[in-house]
Amino acid sequence: MYDAMERARIQTLKDAGVGTGRVSDLTGASKRTVRRVAAEPKGVKPLGRANSRGEGRETDLLCGV
Repeated sequence: MYDAMERARIQTLKDAGVGTGRVSDLTGASKRTVRRVAAEPKGVKPLGRANSRGEGRETDLLCGV
């Protein structure tokens, strides 16, 4: 399984016109994986670390103000 950064790298290379074989060589992903990741929707943002750990400023909804 590839993380969001590796998926973005594959998509960026494919968008730049780099061939599937070359992307596979550069990333270490199989050609099948490169084709599958390139076909995924772009711009999906993973949850950041702050969201998963509950850090940051609380909102009025959560504070009960």
